[in-house]
Amino acid sequence: MKILVTYAVQGEFTELKFPGLIGEEEVQVGYLRTGIGKVKSAFYLTEAINRAQPDLVVNVGTAGTVRHQVGDIFVCRHFVDRDMQKMAEEGDEYAALV
Repeated sequence: MKILVTYAVQGEFTELKFPGLIGEEEVQVGYLRTGIGKVKSAFYLTEAINRAQPDLVVNVGTAGTVRHQVGDIFVCRHFVDRDMQKMAEEGDEYAALV
C-alpha cells in the first residue's frame, strides 16, 4: 500500500507511523510539502498523485483551528471555501457560481 502524506509548511510536518503490514501488503509512506495556498497545493498534489499513484492521501496541518489539540484527527465530510465565499459576498459574479 502506498500512502502519501501532505502538509503545507515545515512546521506542520509530522512523521506518521503505520503498521509494517496491512494484511500481506508492505506500507510505503511518502511525504509532500505543498506550500501555502490552494493553487500550489492543487498543483503539487496533482503532480505527486500522477507520479506516485498512492492508494491513500493523508493531509496533516493546522486546519485553522485553536479549539483542538495537536494530534486530533478529523474526517471531513463538509468543506467551505472561505475565499470564494467572501468574494461572492462582495459581489464577484464568478465566485457566486462556485
